Amino acid sequence: MDIGVIGCGHIFTVGHGPALALYQKEFRDNTLLACCDVDPNMRNKAMGAYGFRHGFASLDEMLGSVKLDAAILCLPPRFTAEAAEKLLRAGIPTLIEKPPGEDIGETRRLLAVAEKTGTRHAVAFNRRSMPLMTEFRQTLAGRDIRYINLDFFRYLRPETCFYETAIHGIDALSYLAGSPYAELSVAYDENPCGGGDDFRITGRLASGTAVQMSFYPQSGATIERFTVCAQDYTGMLRLPVWGAYDSPGSATIFLRETSFEMARSETEMYITNGFYHQIKQFLDGVRDGTPPENTLDTCLQSMEIMQALKEKQTNIRFCDIGNRGGNRA
Repeated sequence: MDIGVIGCGHIFTVGHGPALALYQKEFRDNTLLACCDVDPNMRNKAMGAYGFRHGFASLDEMLGSVKLDAAILCLPPRFTAEAAEKLLRAGIPTLIEKPPGEDIGETRRLLAVAEKTGTRHAVAFNRRSMPLMTEFRQTLAGRDIRYINLDFFRYLRPETCFYETAIHGIDALSYLAGSPYAELSVAYDENPCGGGDDFRITGRLASGTAVQMSFYPQSGATIERFTVCAQDYTGMLRLPVWGAYDSPGSATIFLRETSFEMARSETEMYITNGFYHQIKQFLDGVRDGTPPENTLDTCLQSMEIMQALKEKQTNIRFCDIGNRGGNRA
């Protein structure tokens, strides 16, 4: 299988690159055929570190020069939709870094292209592929979840487009519960330090679960923590975000006031943060034809909520949940 990478920046360097290298060890018949980046330094660094046979300054040049069996798209959101559309129209199975576009319109356009061409694809919402998230989610199977709280904090992140990061927590909560959102209310608080707002979200999932999410982009730590309550059950999940305080991640489960701890043996960030498992799942599917997961239609609702935060909407309701692409179990 001949694999190409578009975008050799930070997310590739710390996540997708090491994940690809590990996958390469498992399947020696793979070829890291080509990488593409407008920055020659980043491009040459990727070629030297991972042994890509070819390097290109543009996607058009790459598509005109080599034939790919699969592509990993690692561009910033403002460049994602245009590049993803070219890859999908070329019929190249593509793993698209999240979020898949700058707004819901771009995501819908990509979905229409994918449906028309039938091109295999997946969106790299890496929380869905974190091993600890997968194991914790299994403890919720069959339970009537009554409440989920998310604390989503960052250290010194003053950008006004913080909603592009917040979408990861919003998507992860829905995925964890196996249900789309039904209605949400948002309160925005101007950050006295400048930059993007703090915001708090309350509401319900279609399953009836009550949810509460707090987003503070300029707090004292990088943290993503979930508290989940069901009958005779409380789970506290501490995700291993990058290499921050809670890494490599852990969880505490209370069943009828008896507790047990949950932890994983992995410590490498590109594994604990889901990069390896999402690449493995995607490329295994290209290899054996297994139906893809985490496709564009499964993240439509997350993108709609991101759009609402961008527009500072305070009330978000979903009347036709069946067509909103919620994260069902």
